[in-house]
Amino acid sequence: MKPDQLTDFENAVGPHVEFLYRVAMALTGDANRAEDVVVATLEDVARSLGAAAPDRGLLLCEVYQRVSDSAMQVMSDTPFDLLPRSYRDAVLLASLPDVRLADVAAALGIPVDTVRTRRRRAFALMYRRGDENSLRA
Repeated sequence: MKPDQLTDFENAVGPHVEFLYRVAMALTGDANRAEDVVVATLEDVARSLGAAAPDRGLLLCEVYQRVSDSAMQVMSDTPFDLLPRSYRDAVLLASLPDVRLADVAAALGIPVDTVRTRRRRAFALMYRRGDENSLRA
């Protein structure tokens, strides 16, 4: 990348870096890992797009893909963890700071209405499972 292209890219992604870090931090729970994820994401995007300005949805998608490939595993048997992965992803991403439903849709490669549907179904399942668990106790 030429110096003037680098400046253009930095200007294009600069406003999104803090947002990407907050998302990566929320997904990983580790400051060092979050920083590594953001840096690697920006390097990959710069390599693939050159000086073209990536949009926020694409950047979120890249961060999410990088984290979900390695670190997001089912950790317990809470109602949330027992949801189908597609439902968990929609709920988790939509609950992150400053993330719009359009960003979630772009990250998951689905329409916004599908994000809404998955979230609604996820909450209904968690509610039912929570009731079932409380009845057993």
